[in-house]
Amino acid sequence: MAASPAAHVHVGSALLERTRPRDLWLLLDGAAVIGALYRGRGLAMAVDERRVDELPLIDAVAGAIRRLASAQDVVYGPERLLRRAIEPSRLRGVSPLEIRRQALMSAWGPPSPAATGARASRAFVLRPSSRSDLSWLLEAHGAMCREDLGVDQVSRNSDGYARYFAELIAAGRSFIGTVDGRPVFKAETPVESLQARLIEGVYTIPTARRQGYASAAMAEIGRSAGRDAKQACLYVHRRNAAALRLYRRLGYREICSWLTMLTSRQTVARWPPAEY
Repeated sequence: MAASPAAHVHVGSALLERTRPRDLWLLLDGAAVIGALYRGRGLAMAVDERRVDELPLIDAVAGAIRRLASAQDVVYGPERLLRRAIEPSRLRGVSPLEIRRQALMSAWGPPSPAATGARASRAFVLRPSSRSDLSWLLEAHGAMCREDLGVDQVSRNSDGYARYFAELIAAGRSFIGTVDGRPVFKAETPVESLQARLIEGVYTIPTARRQGYASAAMAEIGRSAGRDAKQACLYVHRRNAAALRLYRRLGYREICSWLTMLTSRQTVARWPPAEY
């Protein structure tokens, strides 16, 4: 698993952050470790990629989801594995309500100078977020959710998101890009392991797009990861062609297909689940 730090950044972060032992579980085949699951922001998994087609591993993952997923939860991992675990999970009483198809991308080393957003105005500044930015961050994140998902998840859980962003700000893991002091861009780096740093929540306000701001900001965030000897990695919705082009230009390459699933223990009326 150490050979795929981007795919396993969530579980790797549990070790770096010295999580409680009860939040990290191992999947064993005899004495051999073939996978691990971590309860952090949802239920994440890391597995031996050579064994993802083996029925014992698929069955073990489905059983772990049944035991560890709450009444309504977020489960995420490699698509190849989770697709195979959906039906055995349903038979155990945990069904997906929504499935989000993403590409997991990763970059190592600084982007080329030609790809770093040279068009961005000299007035553009990327800086760590502060408490005074919290209101704008919540508004921007809600707008991002409406664009990506069709649902404002922030308004559904405003207190939870306010706490989440306050924690990121305090930890120095939230960033804002400004032009003449006006915020136009945001991104977060909420998860990192010894080898990788995950970038999330990348959003540029509509009136500031196609001006090089996102390229400049993402290049700097990637350089920062490189200075700390970490891979930069991120998820992209497969339908977001503009974002895929941007990240490829910055040197990101697709590591694997990724799924993020909203699951429920209640009877699911709609089947197959919503997928986007």
